[in-house]
Amino acid sequence: MSAKRNAPGVATEGVPEVIAATVTTVPDCGIDPWWLDGAQRALSLLAESGRIFAADDLRDDPYSVPEPGHPNQWGSLFRAAHRVELIRPVGFTTSRTASRHGGVTRLWRGGAAR
Repeated sequence: MSAKRNAPGVATEGVPEVIAATVTTVPDCGIDPWWLDGAQRALSLLAESGRIFAADDLRDDPYSVPEPGHPNQWGSLFRAAHRVELIRPVGFTTSRTASRHGGVTRLWRGGAAR
């Protein structure tokens, strides 16, 4: 049985579990399992789409991932997904989220760096 792939050579089967294991390695990190599950699913779908995206896209429709308990959890989610090569950085843009006040945010695309 072959693993589901989102880009050449990048298996995505089981990726949410790997991300969860990576994100929650900090003792008492306080990450809400419900938030983490929804954020992982949305991130996996965006990675599989092949389009360029930012964290803001997870907050928008159709994903509508709510804000986590702490804003740093967004970074942990994306760092873990990058570590397992679900996503790769492709640039920067300014955030559309009001609380970010136009701060710089990374742009991502699904798959390992080529």
